[in-house]
Amino acid sequence: MNANSKNVLYIDLLNQSYELKAHKNLNDFLGGVGIGLKLLQDNLEKNPVILSSGPLSGLFPYASKLSLICKNDKDEVEELYGGGSFAAKMRLANIDSIVIYNKPKNPLVTAIERGKVSFSSASGFFKYSISGKESSIKFSGKTLIDNYFGFGKSVNIKNLKGLIISGEGEIKIPNKRTYNEIYNKVLDKKAELFVKYAGYPSCWGCPAGCSFSNKGETDNAAVLPRCLVSCEFAESVYKEIPLVFTCLTVLGLKYNHEHLERIPDLVGSLKRELKMQ
Repeated sequence: MNANSKNVLYIDLLNQSYELKAHKNLNDFLGGVGIGLKLLQDNLEKNPVILSSGPLSGLFPYASKLSLICKNDKDEVEELYGGGSFAAKMRLANIDSIVIYNKPKNPLVTAIERGKVSFSSASGFFKYSISGKESSIKFSGKTLIDNYFGFGKSVNIKNLKGLIISGEGEIKIPNKRTYNEIYNKVLDKKAELFVKYAGYPSCWGCPAGCSFSNKGETDNAAVLPRCLVSCEFAESVYKEIPLVFTCLTVLGLKYNHEHLERIPDLVGSLKRELKMQ
């Protein structure tokens, strides 16, 4: 993990090309909705769809949502969140955000693996063998992540019918003992969740298996949790700046309390500039 930059994968569906860029100017926006809105602002002419993970994705409980930012048919900015394992697999692939733009002539399926992107016809989606290292999003019909989790509504992405990512990398943690202690501290906060544990499929890293795991979410939660990209039902956990600071620090990410306190203002300014407020 590089504390000084964010890795953004740009996918051009029309020309079937891609480019991975490291952006230092995105670090202040932390992750999730912050990065997504900034990338939308920087790429408005492309009218992109932007998927973003967060710095805690796949590493701490309840921080398992995938952020989706785009403009709808009314030219309004939409902010959606879905569960599953896609955000975690992005982190394992060392990708913070994916910017998808341009519309192909024919329906496509896109696969991301080992730093490369491949394109195939929509029928090819069913030829992929999805293992535990991979996560998928189906945009054909009801939008589903990992065949179960959703964004709360169907999302039409530029004739893209399926997106697959393989998270085969690893995230090095400087101090595993301290990390385990903090992980358990977060896990022990289950009483602070706004939902009860149940027996439904869980999002990656969440033991709750709540009845809302496949429902999808909008912009109901506070800004800092959404930059982390936590579940809205864990908002009270990830609004605690000292805890968030500790989680980031143990991962080797160099943020301070003052910076975390500025996050709502940074994202709020972006929303005003994009006329979301």
